[in-house]
Amino acid sequence: MEHEVVSIAKKMDKMVHKKNVAGALDLLKKLKNIPMTLELLQSTVIGMSVNNTDEEVTSLAKSFIKAWKKLLD
Repeated sequence: MEHEVVSIAKKMDKMVHKKNVAGALDLLKKLKNIPMTLELLQSTVIGMSVNNTDEEVTSLAKSFIKAWKKLLD
């Protein structure tokens, strides 16, 4: 599971750099299907990769981040 999240994070960084919004959205949709844990968030730092300037990508990413923040409680 960790390897998959790390792979998505690396691809996400490339998509953001290339301004490939469609690719970034596809990756976020894959990420949505992965059951996230606090340990997985910390070990993969995926939260850093989901930040983006595109409005659609940011909107979807924010929904993930809200759910992930609940893991901290």
